[in-house]
Amino acid sequence: MVGFSIGEYIRNAGYNIVSVLLLAVTFVVCTIFLSNISTQQRMNNFLKPYLNEDSIIIGTRGYDFDVTKMTKYEKSIMTREVSVMSEEMGELRTCLVYNDYSMEKLTPRLLEGELIGSNQSQDGVMQVLISENSMGVGVGDVIEVEFFNYYGEKVKMPAKVTGIVASGQKLLFGNGVMISKSMDTNDIFGTYSYEQLEYALLITTEDEFAKVPEKVVEMNNRCIVKFKDNITKEERDANFQMVISYEHEHGNIGTEVFPEMTKMVERQQKEIKAIMIKYVPLTVAVCVLIGGCIICMVSIKNANSMKYYACLYICGMPYQTASIMSAVEMTISCILGMIIAVTVIILQNKMVLFGEINCELGAGQVGIMAVICIVIILSTFFKTRKTLKERSPMNVLRDTAY
Repeated sequence: MVGFSIGEYIRNAGYNIVSVLLLAVTFVVCTIFLSNISTQQRMNNFLKPYLNEDSIIIGTRGYDFDVTKMTKYEKSIMTREVSVMSEEMGELRTCLVYNDYSMEKLTPRLLEGELIGSNQSQDGVMQVLISENSMGVGVGDVIEVEFFNYYGEKVKMPAKVTGIVASGQKLLFGNGVMISKSMDTNDIFGTYSYEQLEYALLITTEDEFAKVPEKVVEMNNRCIVKFKDNITKEERDANFQMVISYEHEHGNIGTEVFPEMTKMVERQQKEIKAIMIKYVPLTVAVCVLIGGCIICMVSIKNANSMKYYACLYICGMPYQTASIMSAVEMTISCILGMIIAVTVIILQNKMVLFGEINCELGAGQVGIMAVICIVIILSTFFKTRKTLKERSPMNVLRDTAY
């Protein structure tokens, strides 16, 4: 049956080539739409455990401010930015230290290489991801970086590059963006672009940063503090004043502290709804339109093959077997379409053929492709079966229209 269906696939090559191309386009477009949803939702998902109406967002301050001393403190997420220099990279300026949660939920998108892994760890050498740069530093290179301790002395450390971070994505740093009441949740952390900022940065993990031989100066340009659910307004206000007092003591009058979170939380919910309204209908519309085109092509192919199916019936083939043959042909088209789509997506991510676009190939995207394939194959089967039921083999052979 499969061998015969492959022969039929070749016989109907014209229809099937068009079907493969339409399916490949569908898969790529759906992947882009779903990647946009995933990318835009990623920041909201990242902030969700820490952001509610009682949270406080703190701006630039010294990393030594202890948020755990706040009344009814529950948890917090903060940036860790460390000034860094390197004689081998004059444009290097910042090192970001990610904890396990940040690395998992806000995983940097890489142009090449791989993420920092414990299986690659070396004593005395810090694993890092590095941004795009003009100095040609790439995967596998080892450079010497310099931090500064609290006495202004240099602390040197060899760093091995495991991956290159792509520009145009949200990273865990402040980027000089001021906190304001009109700020969207997507703007809490900065978008890194080497072309715009004109400096390079490193990203490492807490475990790797712990290899630095002595304590160095760190800054925190964003900190979101979440309190326990039973915190009172008075206790929350007291926590807010604690931050203000600390900043005044250290000469940072006018520090960025955003105490009112109700509007920001409401705006976050609206952002999520707007993303879904924007991309879900588009994804469904593309699938319906192209799926409709493919089914129409199947109908045309069936009409052109009716006399052929009738002849096969006279030769001994059960008439309804043609439905299975049509489904097998569509299965082959779906497999070829997925291969082409995956190849295009991989090439796009590696070579940026069509510019910087979100085109991630994850489990969700592959799952949607599989669902589309199943729907198309079943639709093809039942459409062919319906067509065959409407015309008996003898009627087909007598009808000169076929």
